[in-house]
Parts: sequence; structure tokens; C-alpha cells
Amino acid sequence: MIRNGKSSDIKACVKLHKKNLAEGIFSQLDPNLLEKVYAYAIADKSSFLLLDFADGKINGAALGSEDISTFLKSIRKRYFFPLLANIAWILFRHPSYLTTLVQPYAKHATPELLFLYADAKGRGTGSNLVHASNNEFKKRDIQQYRVELSSQNKGAFKFYQKQRFQTLKKADRIIMIKRLL
Repeated sequence: MIRNGKSSDIKACVKLHKKNLAEGIFSQLDPNLLEKVYAYAIADKSSFLLLDFADGKINGAALGSEDISTFLKSIRKRYFFPLLANIAWILFRHPSYLTTLVQPYAKHATPELLFLYADAKGRGTGSNLVHASNNEFKKRDIQQYRVELSSQNKGAFKFYQKQRFQTLKKADRIIMIKRLL
């Protein structure tokens, strides 16, 4: 069953996030700061948090935004000092993330699925979350959205190809587009 995330789900989402997303800046954030990102996504009208539930527990989540640039700017503005401290620590441990941080996002509104993860692979959770995300974006009159992933993440690349995402850019970061009819 897919439903919108609530404040009471945040701690479980962060725990699952830390367990299932090993790459990227968000995976390295302090859990307390990550909780704030989730709380902001739930409260923000232009964002959504979708959760896949089975047997009374969260099996996966998808966080998306109508405008990823504005979403990330708002996070930076609201949580500037804790974010700065987290980023400094992350860069100390993973200097290669610097290239991710300095890449500008588009100047126009860019709908994006910021992250999607499932606790168990091969059970349809990811597909269900992509389908629900498609519906959520459609409800918001968005005709396409993007996902961005590391070129090393072959499993995610194959997954999104299977979900009929088109590859737009492939370098150290892969940008994939989902066109909605």
C-alpha cells in the first residue's frame, strides 16, 4: 500500500534511508538533519513523500519535488549552519562529493524525484513507488520529471531503464527523464 508520509514516519524513513542509500550527499547527512529534510518535504506543498507499506512497516520511500532547485535552496536557507557543518565533515571524508555540490541546478523549475529506495529488492516496491510518483507528478500537471544518479550505480540505472526513463546525460552523473502522458 502506498500513502503519503506523515511526521510520525520520519524516524523510520531516516533509518531506512541510511540503510538503503549508500551514495550521495543525502546518504551522508547526520540523521537529525535528514529528519529535518523529511519534515520539510512533508510540509512543503510543492514536494511529496510517498511510502510503501506492508505488514505494518515502511518498505520504501520516494521523495519528489515540483522544483528541486527551490526545494534545495529552502533546505540550505532553513538549516544553513547544521548543513554547513555536515557538508564540511562529508567533504573531509569524501572529497569527490565536491563536484556534486558545485554543479548548478537548472535556473527554471525542474521537477525531480530526489530519491527512491526500497528495503527489499525484487518485490515490486520500487516499481510501485515510481508508479505512485508518476501519478503524483501528473496530479500536479507535470509532464516530465528527472532523476539523477551516479554512473557507478548500475542497478539503479537498469531499474530506471526498465521503468521507461530515458537517459538524457551520461557522464559521472546520469540524468534520466520520465515523460508522463
